[in-house]
Amino acid sequence: MAYYSPIWFRRLVKEDHINIKKYLMKRENDFRGYVDSIVPFVLWLDIGTIRERVINKNKPWFEELAQAVFSNSEKAKDTNIVIDIIDRAYIDTINAFANSPRYETIDQDSLEDRLTLLSSAGLGNVRRQLNSQFNKPLIISNVTKTNKSVMVIFPGFKTLDFGRVFKTALTKIVNESSTLSDQADEISNISERERFLSFVNANFRTLQNIGHIEVDVISKTQRFVKRGQNSPKLLQALVSIPENDPAAFQKLQLDFSKQTGQAESRIKIRKNFDRGKLVFEMLIEHGLSVGIPESQKDNNYKAGLERAFSIGSGLTAQLRSKISKLAQIFVELETSKSMRQHIVDTIKSALTKNPIVKYNKQTTITEITQLVTSKVKLKNKAKVSQTSEPRSVNKTKPQPIVQPDNLLSLQKLLNASLVQQIKQNMGTGGRRDILNLRSGRFAESVRVDRLSESRAGAITAFYTYMRNPYATFSGGGKQQYPRSRDPKLLISRSIRELAQTITQQRLRAVLI
Repeated sequence: MAYYSPIWFRRLVKEDHINIKKYLMKRENDFRGYVDSIVPFVLWLDIGTIRERVINKNKPWFEELAQAVFSNSEKAKDTNIVIDIIDRAYIDTINAFANSPRYETIDQDSLEDRLTLLSSAGLGNVRRQLNSQFNKPLIISNVTKTNKSVMVIFPGFKTLDFGRVFKTALTKIVNESSTLSDQADEISNISERERFLSFVNANFRTLQNIGHIEVDVISKTQRFVKRGQNSPKLLQALVSIPENDPAAFQKLQLDFSKQTGQAESRIKIRKNFDRGKLVFEMLIEHGLSVGIPESQKDNNYKAGLERAFSIGSGLTAQLRSKISKLAQIFVELETSKSMRQHIVDTIKSALTKNPIVKYNKQTTITEITQLVTSKVKLKNKAKVSQTSEPRSVNKTKPQPIVQPDNLLSLQKLLNASLVQQIKQNMGTGGRRDILNLRSGRFAESVRVDRLSESRAGAITAFYTYMRNPYATFSGGGKQQYPRSRDPKLLISRSIRELAQTITQQRLRAVLI
């Protein structure tokens, strides 16, 4: 099993600790309120899952609805009438989201780009990436099928408008239903249509809630199970666990699954691995929460267990008890290195002119670096003044790393040679396994648009190319097979090869 730590969330917590403090100071509103308002939430509506987890589990609710609507005792016994209407309302809700002109529709590649930008955001830039990449609802086309399913990524849990969309769809179906009488009831003078809508509006929340779910996906490349279950309480617990301790993460995941009842309602997406499954795998890897409609009884049961989850509750108590020292907690929060280590590291680097040292969990920040001076003479006979320079305490000097002065310089160097490198890596004849060089238009359309560097030292190159017509060879295109012809593979390889001749830092390429 695998559990992914959303590193970007830990960075967000550190950079946004002032707003977190405000949430913690509010009555009845702790860490969960912060998470629900700012972390993207994935709503997955699948009619098969809804039928299983809402409709089939709410027989008493449908019996009450039938009795409230129909005065005829025989008709009131037939719950299938109201179940059919509710079922059609869910299907129309799925289609309303899928076809909504208010939302942006993106495919798997675009989603991957956005998630990559979020994951690579350094400290101080996470919230900016959230606001720019997930500032409005996004419909994911790869798992959206008319009358069957739709996936929507909302900017936060609090921005869901599922209830409004469902009630709009239900009202339309009820008003057009031939099953429900147009005639007013003799006793109450209220039509069956009115009673139907009145009952649902008054009792909708007793039918179902939107609940966080646990998703299992078998990795397409590594062939092991990846488990996604980033509910607010679990994210809360993640903050207090060192991210470089896989064993602690796996134990946390298993404990959370068992203690909160998630294991009993887990969704397994394992057969017939396709692009839809890849979307779920990406969401899990990047730490986004997934939720679906489920019966209120099941949701309330798990919610109570989640609130009592010991690790998350302990962190809330810790933060509240040390509210005057809240900033200190976030200063010491472990990411790739703590804020305190980062400050010491920067000062030390400036004093010694040595490359910044990579810190790990065992690194001490109390070490003292001695600065020594030596007289330097140039080989020519011109008189020069003596100068002093810092020398490393170690006798052997580290080999200098050949790298550009900054990311902009590296970008210019890459673009200067990228066209030629791509042409060199293309086929020269009629090969079927890779793209062949003909007019050169494809290679000349590729450009590195910008670079970013993570705190771990990894560089990400964001590039563009002429998608029309060359995206036909990419995943999902009409000529996507063989996969080895995907333009993204060729471009990424060429960028990495060029980067290796310029810098020793790790580099990955991402399409924008």
